[in-house]
Amino acid sequence: NFYLAGEGETFTAPYAATPVAPKSGQTVELSDANSLELSWEAEDPDGDSLTYSVELSVFEDLSSPTVINGLTEPNTEVTLTPGVVYYWRITASDGKNSTQSIVYSFRTQ
Repeated sequence: NFYLAGEGETFTAPYAATPVAPKSGQTVELSDANSLELSWEAEDPDGDSLTYSVELSVFEDLSSPTVINGLTEPNTEVTLTPGVVYYWRITASDGKNSTQSIVYSFRTQ
């Protein structure tokens, strides 16, 4: 028999992030500079600090995405085009495990 002495460690993946703004399916007005803040909520059951990446695309399958990596806050400012449907997904990582959200969408005006 083989075993390790001591307490075992459990690393639980973060919960999937959910958007705060814009909400999925929402139509949003861009700023004068055509920018918009994307924000979300995410939590790690182990209490670990999280980093995030965001994929943003005009394609529902997220092909050819703009990827924003290394975010330490649950928000980011993006420059967009008016009159377009965008699709986005957030990945939350605690440094050991990561979890992707489902794909959300919003329309700009």
